[in-house]
Amino acid sequence: MLKLFGLLLVAGGCTFWGFRAADELSARVRIVQELAQAVQVMERELSLFRPSLPVLLERMAQGRDKRVSDLLMRCCAEIEKGKNFTEIWEKQVEHLDIDEREKGLVRGLGQVLGQYDDRGQVQAAMGIRQELEACAARRREDNRTKGRMYRMLGVTAGGFLILTLV
Repeated sequence: MLKLFGLLLVAGGCTFWGFRAADELSARVRIVQELAQAVQVMERELSLFRPSLPVLLERMAQGRDKRVSDLLMRCCAEIEKGKNFTEIWEKQVEHLDIDEREKGLVRGLGQVLGQYDDRGQVQAAMGIRQELEACAARRREDNRTKGRMYRMLGVTAGGFLILTLV
């Protein structure tokens, strides 16, 4: 009975590992999608209302995934302390769990916001949003193929270990 329990734990652990890896891929897709949607809100807000930077960040954070919302709200809090937005933004973007290309795109927002006129900010944001949407589409495809592979690898590794241990 104890041996059977051990085998089930091994199989379950390997399966969990595979599904966990696939979930991490899905989480990264969601982060990039949420960032693209936040930038879309920024485009709209800048073209219609021209809010101050803290207000803009608060509006971008509304309805976003917790990780993206937290990033934006931390930046907002730091700006209200009188710190430089570009430096704050660069520091906060490093905490995102996305690849360097995507971080580079998101860092670009920090160099645009508050630095140019409204029209220039909107145009730059539009370009960044389109690139983020393209990255999200690539990540979705990657998630579809690699996610399935990770799940199957976890199940297969668990089965292989059970056969090896028996």
